[in-house]
Amino acid sequence: MQLSPAGGIYDSATVVTFTAIPDSGYFFSGWSGDLSGIANPDSLVMDTAKAVTATFTRIPSQFDLTITAVNGNVQLSPAGGIYDSATVVTLTAVPDSGYFFSGWSGDLTGIANPDSLVMDTAKAVTATFTRIPSQFDLAITAVNGNVQSAARPAASMTAPPSSLSPPYLIPDISSADGAATSPESPIRIVW
Repeated sequence: MQLSPAGGIYDSATVVTFTAIPDSGYFFSGWSGDLSGIANPDSLVMDTAKAVTATFTRIPSQFDLTITAVNGNVQLSPAGGIYDSATVVTLTAVPDSGYFFSGWSGDLTGIANPDSLVMDTAKAVTATFTRIPSQFDLAITAVNGNVQSAARPAASMTAPPSSLSPPYLIPDISSADGAATSPESPIRIVW
């Protein structure tokens, strides 16, 4: 702390100016005692004995990144959970088997995966994972014709859904009794 005029013993009615000078890595956070507030510099009139304290607080240089994930996990790059200020962290959501990533919330929002954020304060991010449904509705659309209910039992796909790609066209189906059919136009699955 710097005093103007310099000294420590003052005549009555002397105006003393206090200037708080923080060390490297700290900032001035306020006065206490016979001087209060955060004005810097600040002054007071010496009309009695006075005591003044300047408080300095460490400048945060690292910030915590808190991740919440259920039914999956989040990979961080660079790895860790405590980051230096201005570090760009890439988050990648990895779902458990039977789940898919459905979005970020908290200090990161949206569905981009991977996504990134800049550590300029402590942050908390939640990755949401949703169970993959085990049953799907099948909507059949006929083009230049119609679809009729056959006397046969339900039909099944010849290709598993994981091998299909949008728009999910199934070129061949077979009925539950094993009789193969080849529709003139493929069946389109919509869900």
